[in-house]
Amino acid sequence: MALKKYFSRLFSSKQEEPAQEQPKKVQETAVVMEEAARPPSVLRAEVPNGHAARKLYERWVRQSGFQPPLSLELEDPGVLKDGWTEKEQERLKSALTRAASVREAASRPVKVKPPKQEGGAPPEKEPAERLPDLDAEPFIFLSADRLAAWLLVFPPVGAGKGLTPEMISGFLKSSGVSYGVKQEMLDRLPEDRARYFRFRLLAAGKPPEDGKDGRIVDFFARVEQFEIKPDEFGNVDYTETSTVQNAEKGDAICQLIPHTEGDPGMTVLGEEIPAKSGKKAVLPKGRNTEASEDGLKLLASQAGRVEFTGRTFQIKSVLELPGNVDYSTGNINFLGDVHVKGDVCAGFSVRAVGSVRVDGVIEGMVEAGGDLMVGKGILAGQESIIRAHRNIFAKYMENSRVHARENLQADCIVGCDVYCDGLVQVLTGRGKIVGGQVSAGKGVNAKIVGSKAEGLTTIVLGGLPCAEYEKGLIELEIEELLDQQGELEKQPDGPYKLSKLPKTRMQVSVARMKLDKMEKDLIALHEALEGTGKARLECEIAYAGTEIIINGKSLRLSNETHKCVARLTDDGEIRVF
Repeated sequence: MALKKYFSRLFSSKQEEPAQEQPKKVQETAVVMEEAARPPSVLRAEVPNGHAARKLYERWVRQSGFQPPLSLELEDPGVLKDGWTEKEQERLKSALTRAASVREAASRPVKVKPPKQEGGAPPEKEPAERLPDLDAEPFIFLSADRLAAWLLVFPPVGAGKGLTPEMISGFLKSSGVSYGVKQEMLDRLPEDRARYFRFRLLAAGKPPEDGKDGRIVDFFARVEQFEIKPDEFGNVDYTETSTVQNAEKGDAICQLIPHTEGDPGMTVLGEEIPAKSGKKAVLPKGRNTEASEDGLKLLASQAGRVEFTGRTFQIKSVLELPGNVDYSTGNINFLGDVHVKGDVCAGFSVRAVGSVRVDGVIEGMVEAGGDLMVGKGILAGQESIIRAHRNIFAKYMENSRVHARENLQADCIVGCDVYCDGLVQVLTGRGKIVGGQVSAGKGVNAKIVGSKAEGLTTIVLGGLPCAEYEKGLIELEIEELLDQQGELEKQPDGPYKLSKLPKTRMQVSVARMKLDKMEKDLIALHEALEGTGKARLECEIAYAGTEIIINGKSLRLSNETHKCVARLTDDGEIRVF
């Protein structure tokens, strides 16, 4: 039979022959349409042969004729956690079996005795079987967390009433399902051809949303790491791999992202589901840091080095390096003071906005925004410049270029080019100035100047040696840039020229602006000086071969002079007393 074949395909088992048959073509067409109309499902209730739900369905088909296929699939409500199908599989099977078993037992045919004959004669017929009269009965399956409810309606039995809106309303009220009800679906359900033996999503609750934990967004790394930056040719300057992180006063070190409060959920039974609030985050406030006005940013209260101690950020105004400045540290650029307990090795540099202290020897380049104090000596060679925007103190200086904007003090200066806008004092230790050139704006005091071998030692007095030297460097830079510009302009047009020429012109323009500003500053500084003619050389011994230059006037000593005092007289000549 056609319907028998249909059941065999649907349930993979033989079924009882129905009371009515439908044409095969009509049945197959209906099955295809029903399959296509099914909502997406993620959980199916498996009902093997002999299951109460299957018996009810077969009984309904025999009673009413052809019906849509049995659909025991649960639609995903979209509010349940991942993996809910595995957790609900056994619960669904158990709940459906209980409900279907009770309904199937109540709907079994009962025997009805025929009426007795008059006069007490036995009935003419044997007792007949008939189905009991049962109204349609809804069945609701709730998820374990009560965030979803599905509705399945068992059909009427015998002369029982079919599904009505009043029946749905009453059952919904008695079940307690009140939140997230799919009312439009319920309104259409009594007229739906496939209203029986099909799970439909009745209601979907609202899952709770836990608040998000507060967190800290760092603008400075908590763990200092070397940063390798290859140039355009793939080469790496390993002297530039410094790990020091600098911050200016007011710089943001990190930012707090506040936590959020949780949003409570609601079950389909109208029960509130509490939500967890996120954990609060706290600004890792350490020494020399402060919170912003809104409390969301950690700011540096002074310039210095940013360090993370494991619990807090702090600003160190002094950067202490326990060893040498070499490949293990890279070049040092710091916004505070720097203390190097070892040496500054050749090829490496230390630049600091504050003062710099080096316990060992300087062989590389050092520039200090404050004082420079060297425990041993300076052996930087002529390739590097040692600069201090205030004072320089060193045990000795040898074959180096040294600039001090204020005063300079050492035990010995040998073969150096020294530029000092203040006073140079070489009175401690051996107290010698031998070879090279020492330029000082306010004067030079030493024990010994020159040598017995009568080698040239030049002492230049007056003016602003550091500023004038830097002016000369800028003038030299402009000359070199103009030469480069001229060479580029001669080249034929091409990618290299188009990229290089504008940059060179810009560099020339910037250098000229620097030079103009420096010239104006020099004029103002010279006007502020009381008189450069007061600068003098004072020493216990000045050997022959010593050259003294004051305001462009030059004098070379031909004899060894004791208790030497050299200065510019009122008539513009250098006198040695």
